[in-house]
Amino acid sequence: MLAGGGLAGIAWETGILRGIADESPATAEALLNADVIVGTSAGSTVAAQLVSGLGLDALFERQIVPSTTELNPNVGVEAITELFLNAIMQPGSKAEKLQRIGSVALSEYVLGRAAAMASVSTVLRIATAYGLSPRMRFDLTVSQFAWELATGRPLQVYDADTWRPYCHVRDIAKAVMTVLDASDADVRGEVFNVGDTSQQFTKRMIVDEVRKHLADVRVTFGEGDTDPRNYRVSFDKIGARLGFRCDHTVEDYLARLTSAIQAGIFPDVAEPAFGNYTVRNIEPTY
Repeated sequence: MLAGGGLAGIAWETGILRGIADESPATAEALLNADVIVGTSAGSTVAAQLVSGLGLDALFERQIVPSTTELNPNVGVEAITELFLNAIMQPGSKAEKLQRIGSVALSEYVLGRAAAMASVSTVLRIATAYGLSPRMRFDLTVSQFAWELATGRPLQVYDADTWRPYCHVRDIAKAVMTVLDASDADVRGEVFNVGDTSQQFTKRMIVDEVRKHLADVRVTFGEGDTDPRNYRVSFDKIGARLGFRCDHTVEDYLARLTSAIQAGIFPDVAEPAFGNYTVRNIEPTY
């Protein structure tokens, strides 16, 4: 497992692997010939490089050469920091400040340079993910609510009328493939919201959907959550430009998930560590 750490993490992990190869070539060979190499964030970049066919020596040399093929943003950290501070310091609610930060992130510093790159760059703004898998994430709203109620636990819901868009993992994969298959002219330097207008729900609406499949659930509603996110977005662009449509719905997913939980497919899970749950008694398959 290769962990995250940004650009420094990529260089550090590559250097560590090169060091292992210097001290114990057999150990490095065993690592590189593993059936599965898993990485998160920066670690996923290192993992992809390790299976690219380039050797550790070549990957290491790429980290120390004085020149780079990366795009120069032509803006310093100080300028970026000032932009974000200005967005935060202006009067307004938390939601308004977050919207201003988003506007800064989508300014010419990102899109203008993406359009000028030799390669084709596209930004996908993906709705909150959901979907069944052997290694479930039960700390995401839809799955968490279903699991809590299907196992007979009381559910406390804060800010029940805040909105969020959702998108099934298979539809997310479909959107990625749609962009990859599209013509350069349609996707170069573009930003697409990935999801479906009909698949936007409040927390209360999610609870109501779960209730359709369970009896005698215990739910209380309160105010004062520390999460200010409350938004609905348009997904018209990706449909009109690329012909993309979602195939899956939260309603169908909740029916399947509550049945799976009640059938004992997902045993009781411990408290999450860093936003993840450990699912026990399920053998990994590759």
